Amino acid sequence: MKKKLFIIATLFLLTSSVFAQSLEEKTRQYLREKLVFYYIDNPATAKPADFSSFEINKGDIADNKDITSPLWTNANNIGLKNLLIKMLRASANGGDAKMQRVIRNVLCISDKKVYVFLYNDVPNTAPHSSWIYCKNSSGYGAAHNNASWPCAQQFTDRTLEASGHIGIGAYFFSPTRPAASGGWSAEAEKGHVFIHELVHTQVPLVLESSLGSVDMYGNDGGHNFHELLPAATVLLMKG
Repeated sequence: MKKKLFIIATLFLLTSSVFAQSLEEKTRQYLREKLVFYYIDNPATAKPADFSSFEINKGDIADNKDITSPLWTNANNIGLKNLLIKMLRASANGGDAKMQRVIRNVLCISDKKVYVFLYNDVPNTAPHSSWIYCKNSSGYGAAHNNASWPCAQQFTDRTLEASGHIGIGAYFFSPTRPAASGGWSAEAEKGHVFIHELVHTQVPLVLESSLGSVDMYGNDGGHNFHELLPAATVLLMKG
């Protein structure tokens, strides 16, 4: 009897493990379908009409392969590289399954693609206005005032294949550089910021007129890496 119970318990654990792995793979597959990554090595140049050549090979990254893009080979981009590994790879290869599930749940709001522009902003050159680029004003100080603070925008045209786009720079995402104005220091915390910005591509910010001068981000007056929703007021969910 004990032997039978042991066999049943073992089969149950094996089945549960396979089922969990299957769910994780489905989640990663969904992220590969919906997230489109573009790497811009020099954001000072204008965005061309066709920027498909900037697209990053998600499949190779997901399959635990190296890619030839400077995103992978330039030491400036180690934080951005680690971010993609966490989002696209299996847990055994550095992926973050919990982060992947949260990103999937956010993307399911619109079930559309999101364009993610990754910038090598470490050289501190002034960016061209054609990119989605929230140029740092004071967060990093005058020493690096051309850094790209993470930012996002929702597309108002509902007929597009994508719900919005995100722009983030390598300077902010460096694993060794804390953000002066936000206090973020760990890679995990910067991952929270990415998720926060992702929500901006799914739902519009809505300010309640009845709130008057109340800060929509709460008492801290700005973003916080634990805030998933991009506003503390009413959010109109897309149907």
